[in-house]
Amino acid sequence: MQVDGYKKTFSMDQGQVLGNDQTFQALYNAPLTDGKREGICSGLSMIWLARRMMFHDESAEQRYQALFTGAGFRWGGKTQDGMGGVVGSNWAEYFQSMHGDQLAVYALRIIAKSVVNCDHTSGAGDASAIWPTVKHSGAYCLYNIGLTTASGPAAHMVASYASGGTLGLNRHFYLFDPNMGEYRISLSDGESFLAKWVEAYEAAFSGVTYFSAFEVERG
Repeated sequence: MQVDGYKKTFSMDQGQVLGNDQTFQALYNAPLTDGKREGICSGLSMIWLARRMMFHDESAEQRYQALFTGAGFRWGGKTQDGMGGVVGSNWAEYFQSMHGDQLAVYALRIIAKSVVNCDHTSGAGDASAIWPTVKHSGAYCLYNIGLTTASGPAAHMVASYASGGTLGLNRHFYLFDPNMGEYRISLSDGESFLAKWVEAYEAAFSGVTYFSAFEVERG
C-alpha cells in the first residue's frame, strides 16, 4: 500500500509483515486463530513511537532495521498480546483499557484529554477532525482506523510524530504505517497527506467506519 503523491522514507509491504507475523506466532506457540495474533500493527506502531521518542537522532534506515528484524517482530507480537478488552464509558477509557498495559511496557501513557474520535465521512473530513490533535510540536500519537473487510469488521493502528523544527521552522510530520512504511513530509502538507492516507484505505478495503487518535507521553 502507499499514499499517492508522497514518497516513503522506508517501505514495509503488507506481504512481508504478514509473512513475519506467522514466524512469531510459531515462536510464541500461539494458534493462528488467536484473535490477538491477527496482526502486529499495534505492536510495531508502539515500538516505532517509543524509539522515535527515545532515539531522536536515528535515521530512517536505523528505524527500519529496528523494526524489520526477528527481535522487532517478536517484540511486536508480544506487545500485541498485551491488548486488553474494551471497557469504559468513553473513548479515552476504551483506549486505556485496550492499550494501557501495552504502552506501559514502553513507559508510555495515554494523555486522556487528547483522545479524538470521528465517524468516517471522507478522507478530507476525517483528516480535518484529527489534524488539530496530532500537529503540534512534539506530538507523539497513535491512531486507530476502523475497517470493513470481507470477513467482518477490523481495526488498524499507525503512529505519528510532529517535529518542532528549528525555531519553529522547517517542521515535519512523520507517519509510520505497518502496512506501508514511514513517511516524512512537510507539516504544512500534513492534513492533505492524512486525507490521502484515509483514501488509500477506502480503496484497499470494503469501507472505513471510524478514525481516532490519541497522544502519548512518558509516564
